[in-house]
Amino acid sequence: MDLHWLKTKSLAEHFYTLALTHYRLVYAGYLVSLSLVGALLLNLCCGLQWVPAIFMAFSSVMGGGLAIVETSEMNSLTLGILAGLMTLGSQLLMTLIPVLLRRVAFRSWHTWCIEQGKPKPSADEDGTLELLVRLVSSYCLVCLTLGFFSLWVVDALVVQDGSLGCFTALFMAISAFSSNGLTLTSTYMSSLSPYNSGLFILAALVVLGNTGAPICLRCITAIACRVTKPGRRKNQLQTLLENPRQFYTWMFPAAQTLWLLLVLALLVVAQIIAMLVLDWSNAELAQFGPETRIANIAFVAASLRSGGFSTFSIQKLSEPTAFCILVCMYISTSPITVAIKSTNARAAHQRSELLTEVRAHLTKHTLILATLLWVILCLEWKSMESFSTAQCATAAACDLQGFSFFKICFETVSAYGTVGLSLGAATGDLSFSADWTAGSQLLLCSVMLLGRMRGLPEQIDGAFASEWEKPLLKLASSNSLGDLLGESHGRIEQL
Repeated sequence: MDLHWLKTKSLAEHFYTLALTHYRLVYAGYLVSLSLVGALLLNLCCGLQWVPAIFMAFSSVMGGGLAIVETSEMNSLTLGILAGLMTLGSQLLMTLIPVLLRRVAFRSWHTWCIEQGKPKPSADEDGTLELLVRLVSSYCLVCLTLGFFSLWVVDALVVQDGSLGCFTALFMAISAFSSNGLTLTSTYMSSLSPYNSGLFILAALVVLGNTGAPICLRCITAIACRVTKPGRRKNQLQTLLENPRQFYTWMFPAAQTLWLLLVLALLVVAQIIAMLVLDWSNAELAQFGPETRIANIAFVAASLRSGGFSTFSIQKLSEPTAFCILVCMYISTSPITVAIKSTNARAAHQRSELLTEVRAHLTKHTLILATLLWVILCLEWKSMESFSTAQCATAAACDLQGFSFFKICFETVSAYGTVGLSLGAATGDLSFSADWTAGSQLLLCSVMLLGRMRGLPEQIDGAFASEWEKPLLKLASSNSLGDLLGESHGRIEQL
């Protein structure tokens, strides 16, 4: 295939070529850049100190959901910046970036072929990519809009105390759909706990914006394909259903989608059963009636792997339940990663390789995490020593309510899983990391970044690339980073 068109590529096309083989690098660069810009805005425009500004920006972009500053004391500008960072850092929306860049590169190659009198490539791929962009963006917009209005209606007709309001409903809808977990007021979740309808809406947004998104997108595509009349659009929908991974990382074949649904249901049910058995009579849950108690437990179970919302104090639950929550937070979005790896071209032919990749995913960053945790423990050792066990009702309660090793591990795993659940600070309704030193808080930001990077491929799987992309992969794999950015085109002539 002739690659002379690469010499006249635009910046977006160079960027796409780079993303093909350095996807993780590009992804990390975007997240860090967005976080630093957000921190700058929070510092200059909103008056936050540098460390809190950096922490809150990273927590918003990475989906960490941990807060070391009272959101109830923030002005509208600060909250607007946080909402914008959550939206721009949303995992689901970011899956569209490679699709958009691919369209730019494909159109450039299509135009070049026409200008040079080369065989005209089929426009079906561009049409399928356009359909995919419309599908995912419409899905996000509809979920956010319905979630926003539903929360607003619940406050007006059910809660009837005006505590929500328009802006609060919008902020909570964005936070839930982005699987972040930040709330506007410290009492918002507890005030919503008696109302099952509000809990259902928030839980639905958390699932639809995270693990449930690939399931819903395939179902929507299948329904649209069934009702669409024969023609070009129906062919594009069928192409998406038959070869979803050729176009999109978060859409899978039917078998993997069913597997993802079963795993999602199993994890939620297992956590519900664990909490029902271990903490049904817990004083923190006994304040609710049986029906409301089950609804609150189901809500926390649905959101604890990603959303980070809780209507009751986690630190007052039993230690076995807290440990179950820690494990679920570590699992986080692993089911989606496993589904991606199970549709990898090589793994499809070598199941033993797939099992190896799954084990590698669950143990990824182990050394780095252990090192960061050790440094955090060193920085917080004086606080751990100075804490008096007399402040706890029992010695066991200090593990969840004191300044303990388990609480530090829990906070670290929550950051790594980008969940946002916390065992709470000593004062106020902030995350436990609010009591940490500035150095530990900055290290926790790096843990959030590691968590977002877990499961990402180093490069786009070449087996799923289109014919026009495979020479790009060959070029990119043989060139240095500077070549990919367009500083040298000498090797193009050799391909």
